[in-house]
Amino acid sequence: MSTRAAFIAGVAAVSATLRAASAALALPAITGDAEAAQRAIIAAILPFDDPTFAAHVDLERVISRIGALFAPLDDPAYRAAVLVIGSDQRGPAEAYRAWFSGDDERRRRFALAAKSMAMIAVYSDAAIWPAIGYSGPVLRR
Repeated sequence: MSTRAAFIAGVAAVSATLRAASAALALPAITGDAEAAQRAIIAAILPFDDPTFAAHVDLERVISRIGALFAPLDDPAYRAAVLVIGSDQRGPAEAYRAWFSGDDERRRRFALAAKSMAMIAVYSDAAIWPAIGYSGPVLRR
C-alpha cells in the first residue's frame, strides 16, 4: 500500500470511528454555533499553549483541513457532541479534558476520536513540518 493510500485509509478509519462515537452518545439535536464550539475544542486539544507550536500552526488552517479531510460538521451527532462540550459551564477546554479522562466510555471514545482527527489534520500538513523538526517522509518516491 502506498503512503498516500495508507493516509487515506487512516483518515477513513478515524472518520468512521468519530461518526460511530458521535452516534453512540445518542444526544438530542442541539442548536448553536457548532463551528465555534469545534474551534474551541480543537484549540484545547492541540498544544497552542506552546509558543513554538502557536507561532507556526494557524488554528483556522487546522479547522479548514479538518473540514476538508473529515467533514465532521456534516454529521448531526458530531455537531450535537461539540455543542454539548462547547456549552459546558466549565468552558470547552475543561469540558473536553473531562470527557477525555472521565468514566463515561462513550465520551472518552468521542474525545479520543476528536483528538485523532486534530492530530491528523495538523501533523499531515507539510507546511508545519519544518517548525516541528520533521524533515518529511523517510522514503522518497
